[in-house]
Amino acid sequence: MSNLILLLINIVLIIVPVLVSVAFLTLLERKVMAAIQRRRGPNIIGFFGMLQPFADGLKLLTKEFNIPKRSFDILVIITPMLSLLFACTCFSLIPFVHSFIFFSANNMSALYIMAISSLNLYSIIMAGWASKSAYAFLGSLRASAQFISYEVSLTLNLMGVFLISGSFDLSEIMYIQEETIPNIFVLFPIFILYLVGIISETNRTPFDLAEAESELVAGYGVEFSAVGFAYFFIAEYGSIILYCMLTLSFFFSGTFYSLTSIIQSPIVLNLFENLIFGFKIVLILIFFCYIRATYARYRFDQLMKLNWKNLLLISLGLDLYLGCLMYLIKILT
Repeated sequence: MSNLILLLINIVLIIVPVLVSVAFLTLLERKVMAAIQRRRGPNIIGFFGMLQPFADGLKLLTKEFNIPKRSFDILVIITPMLSLLFACTCFSLIPFVHSFIFFSANNMSALYIMAISSLNLYSIIMAGWASKSAYAFLGSLRASAQFISYEVSLTLNLMGVFLISGSFDLSEIMYIQEETIPNIFVLFPIFILYLVGIISETNRTPFDLAEAESELVAGYGVEFSAVGFAYFFIAEYGSIILYCMLTLSFFFSGTFYSLTSIIQSPIVLNLFENLIFGFKIVLILIFFCYIRATYARYRFDQLMKLNWKNLLLISLGLDLYLGCLMYLIKILT
């Protein structure tokens, strides 16, 4: 019974911060885009518009959840829940302060996160198919093709990080960077390719072909309303926050800093590391918002060509070069 209570507490500690973070991410995005486009953002509800995300969420919760007549009722109800489940599960494997992880991943946390995040593709495919709508089905096909294509490049890019670190454990990858040098300085070309990959993985502009409003009327989620749409929305923005955390873990040494000699209090040290971690996440989120506000949407053929004819070949070449270099270093030492 105590284990069940502890499990429920851990689940609440994961879901509630994710929901709050997504709410303020939407506010940050609207504020940044308004500043770039020289217009006013949300500024009516609450001080400086701070309560606007909560008003939007309350509006979605009070709307009627409509199910199309010709659709598969069970799948229409289940798929938004699955999407949110996969997004929130990945957060349980992210190491926070001093290797604090909600659920143990047996030193394979990076592979677990990649595997679980890949499962979100099935919820998108089922959402488009179960809706029995041409727009939704075409959006799910686009999403699946885009997701699978850039998943290959993204995995190859992360192989460089795994080769340098010699581990699949996020905590170990962070500690190695703390002891040596952040991977951003060693793997900068791979980092650029990784950024392109995560922008595509999260269906963000200029790679938001699966939700192109001008072509597909919101894509695979066009038939979902109220709570169903809110689940997909939270899962999408939660994935953005997740990939920001992974970016810090893989390339910017995460939250672990050698501050124990300066700060003696563990509470103050944990608070300081959390503040640094959050500040760096906000910087990357602002970069996501900047990309959305400045770049135009690609055509689908351009999106596929960019990956299969350019990014994939470059990623393979960099991995082969890095693998040979690591092998030579191992022989010489």
